Amino acid sequence: MSEVIEPNEEGIKRAAEIIKSGNIVAFPTETVYGLGANGFDSEAVKKIFEAKGRPGDNPLILHIAHKDDFDKIAKSYPSYVKVMMEKFWPGPLSMIVLANESVPKAVTAGLDTVAIRMPSLKLARDFIDACGVPIAAPSANISGRPSPTTFDDVYYDLSKKDVPIIKGDDTEIGLESTVVLCTSYPPIILRPGKITREEIAKEVGDCLIDMKTKDKPLSPGQKYGHYMASKPTVLMDIEPKDTDEYLDKLNLNGIYILSEQNRKRDNSIVIGDYEKPEEASHRYFHALRDADKMDGDIIIVQAFKKDRIGLALFERMMKSSKHRILEDKNEDWIW
Repeated sequence: MSEVIEPNEEGIKRAAEIIKSGNIVAFPTETVYGLGANGFDSEAVKKIFEAKGRPGDNPLILHIAHKDDFDKIAKSYPSYVKVMMEKFWPGPLSMIVLANESVPKAVTAGLDTVAIRMPSLKLARDFIDACGVPIAAPSANISGRPSPTTFDDVYYDLSKKDVPIIKGDDTEIGLESTVVLCTSYPPIILRPGKITREEIAKEVGDCLIDMKTKDKPLSPGQKYGHYMASKPTVLMDIEPKDTDEYLDKLNLNGIYILSEQNRKRDNSIVIGDYEKPEEASHRYFHALRDADKMDGDIIIVQAFKKDRIGLALFERMMKSSKHRILEDKNEDWIW
C-alpha cells in the first residue's frame, strides 16, 4: 500500500528523501496530481513508466521550482520564451525547447527537446525545491485513465503499486498544462490548457495551435489514448436543449455527465454551467471516475462552450470518448 505523506515541512522533507534515493512520489500541482522522479536520473525516471504502464516514446515534462532553473535544462530558445516565462510562470504552461546534455533520453523519449514547467502551487514548488533537482512527472494515474485531480483518485490508481503520495487538496484547475512548442517563431500549442492561444499571442505577437495525433509525439497527449473510463463514452457536441430532445428518443442504460442547462435525468452528474467551462474543467476527470462506478452501460457527456479553457476541456472530452462525437441532433448514432 502507498505511504501517505502529509503536506507539511516534515512531509516535504520525507518526500524529497524518497526522490533522492532514486524512487518516485506522487504530488499535487494546480493542474492535476503528478508522478515525479529525479529528472536527471534515468533509472528513477524509468520507474514512472513502469508504475503507470506508460509507453516509453511518450515524453515527460520537467518541473522546476525557480525560473533560474530553466537555463540548467534548456540548451537554446527564442527570446520570446523569456517573455512567456515572465507573464505565465509560475503557472499551467509547459514550454518545449532544445534540451541540454544533462537531460536524459528517458525524459525526452529520445528527442532533442524537453518540456519545462514551473507550477504555481506552492506545495509543489516547495517539494521540487527540497529535492534539489528538476522533477520529471506525467499525471499520477494508470496510463490511459482520467488524470487524477484528488488524492483519492491517485490512491485508487497507484496504492497497489506502493507509490508514496503527498496528500494535498483537490487540484485548482483540473486539466493538464498548456504545452507550447517554442523552438522557433511563432510558438505552437500542442496541448491546450488554461492558458489560451489568444493570451500567448497577446504577449508575443502570434501563436498557432496543432492538436493532431503524432506518430512521434513532441508533447504528452499527442499519440496514445487518454482520459478514458472503462465504460464506452460518447460526446454530444450540440446545444443542451437539442441534446435533451435527442436523448428522449433513445432507450439507453446511460450515465450522464451534464451541464446545468440540461434537463435533470436519473443517473446523472452535473459538472457546471454550459457557458462557463472553468467549473466543468475542474470537475470533468473526477466525474468520469465517478461515472465509471455507477450502474449503466455507456457514459454520455455534454460538451461545453469552447472559449477560454473550454477548448482544452473539449479536447479532453474528445479523447475520453475516442472521438465518438454526435454533432447533429438529426444524425443517426450507433453504439
